[in-house]
Formats: sequence, C-alpha cells, structure tokens
Amino acid sequence: MKVFNTTYNNPKTDKEIETIVGKPFSFIEKIKMGGSGSPRFKLTTSDIKTTQILSYDNNTNFATLEIRKAGVIIYFRAILESYSITIPFRSLSIFYSDKALNIYCNSHKFALTPSEKGINYKKFIRKLQEYKTGFTCQNMAHPSQMP
Repeated sequence: MKVFNTTYNNPKTDKEIETIVGKPFSFIEKIKMGGSGSPRFKLTTSDIKTTQILSYDNNTNFATLEIRKAGVIIYFRAILESYSITIPFRSLSIFYSDKALNIYCNSHKFALTPSEKGINYKKFIRKLQEYKTGFTCQNMAHPSQMP
C-alpha cells in the first residue's frame, strides 16, 4: 500500500502506480465489464497517514475506487489536493456488511460507507470481489510447480 499525491500529472508517479496495481483497463474492456469505477463512498475510517492528510480539511471525506488489472486504487481529496492509495490484490482483503465496506491491506484499514441511498453499491463490490478472486486464482502456483 502506498499513498500518492496525484494533484499534478507526473509520469514517474503514474509509472509507479502501474507497477503496483497494473495498467488501467482499456476503453473497450471498461465497457465490457460495465465500468471500473465505484460510486462515491464516505471515508469513515482510514490508516494513520490518510487520517493525518484528511485532518487538514473539515469537510466530509469522500472516496471512490478504481479496479485495475492487479489491484485497486482509492481516490480521495483533501483541501485542494488529490490523493491515490494503491492496494495490490495480493494484499487486499474485503469485508462488506449492509453498513460499510471494509478494506484491509496488511495492517491498514479503510472503512467506506455508501454516501447516497438508492445507488447500487453491491454491484461494484461484487465486481471488485470477482476481479480479486480471478487475479488470485490466475496467479496461484500449481502444486506441481512448487520447489
């Protein structure tokens, strides 16, 4: 997990994000999968570094998620800055109840709650779980390939 300030376009940052969570899906792939972004969530709990960044802003903290080929990105804004938290699928754990989406990455926890009623958040969460499961199954070593 890593936090990036993505306010300004920086090719080095873009390259590092791609290294961690993979390249974004192509336009055609996004259409076939029904989109790769989430509806807006309220960011209610976050790790220490993110909480520190958000403490400068007294507004309600919102976040969106983007599914990438090898991970997920959590996007949020604080004051006038944009931030991205990259989480690779290999260290991502997802738990969902009716009240919150809990995302764990190693010892870091992010709790997200739906920001509006009537929007189907479960559809995105199901899609995220499917891509994580598909990635995990695809990258597991076959027992015969173990040393």
